[in-house]
Amino acid sequence: MAGWRRSELKAGVYDEIVSARLDRQLAALGAPFEVYRSALTVSEPISAVLESLLGDGLALALADLKADSAKGLALAEALLAVLRSHAPRVFERDDELRLNAERLTAIVARPAQAPERPRGSLHASSLIVNAEDARLAEVLAMGAWTPVTTFGIDGGYWSARLHGADGSAFTVVRGDHDVGDVRWSLLGRHNVMNALAAIAAADAGGVDARAAVAALADFRSAKRRMELVGSAGGIDVYDDFAHHPTAIATTLAGLRAKVGAARILVGMEPRSNSMRAGAHADELAPSFGDADAVVFLQRPELAWDAQRVTATLGGRGRTAATVTELIALLRDQARAGDRVVFMSNGGFENAPRRFLAALKA
Repeated sequence: MAGWRRSELKAGVYDEIVSARLDRQLAALGAPFEVYRSALTVSEPISAVLESLLGDGLALALADLKADSAKGLALAEALLAVLRSHAPRVFERDDELRLNAERLTAIVARPAQAPERPRGSLHASSLIVNAEDARLAEVLAMGAWTPVTTFGIDGGYWSARLHGADGSAFTVVRGDHDVGDVRWSLLGRHNVMNALAAIAAADAGGVDARAAVAALADFRSAKRRMELVGSAGGIDVYDDFAHHPTAIATTLAGLRAKVGAARILVGMEPRSNSMRAGAHADELAPSFGDADAVVFLQRPELAWDAQRVTATLGGRGRTAATVTELIALLRDQARAGDRVVFMSNGGFENAPRRFLAALKA
């Protein structure tokens, strides 16, 4: 193929030997590619045949990767073998063909679909990627020139089998093999994802994965990450750093998974610059979906009306002008069995401990 002249490519002149070889390769790819075998008998430029083959084959490979990673990888490898053996110079002239070839190359290069790598074998510039992020998958499909290792609870080279919905216990899985069990004090899917990412990074740096898994049992989270401040009258009081809708939602979801039907009350201070500017106002109400009651601090200097949030909570939301008022409103609602969570990335005027003191008074 490398010896074909450009004029021959344009005229669609096919060498009988090359044509027969391509026909055999297409036959090996199976029924979805029969149409391309018939295209070999017509006077169509081989670049056009290959472009259609690669575009459609890429779509099939990506679909197979979602359902069966081994099948998708095998198809990607077979397509590349066919195309590289017939069209090395066509790639140079056809931008779309070259781009799709790069995407297939990235799929074949993914270590998430490859045999397990020895510890410390990943290159220093390796990518450790969230397999549950569709946008990242789209970007990687365009081509990745460094090794990629994926992690995700429901899928990825590193994955987790949850023992309960709250994420406090799970089995770490590498490929098809269990590495070990984690039982720790943290809650939520987001923390399980963080654990998988950390284990993948440690493994890439040469740490034994079993040792990394075992170490998580002794891991203590940073202060103000669902920190249990104390309990009084059967009410648990937490201090949490969540300060944007995604963090609020994932934190409350983790707590809900742990406490079941018990009530969750939230005291919220919009403290970050983006929160005070109202940048997240439209997303805040849905983020409180797992809360039974929310008291939102609306200081006079807040640049937007917090009732935009509380009014859409179906009677579960209130606003307070001061921290003292917020504490009083929560104290009036709280009863034995409740969990009360204070959320802010600021000092919140020591609201969690002041609330706990009020419960003990």
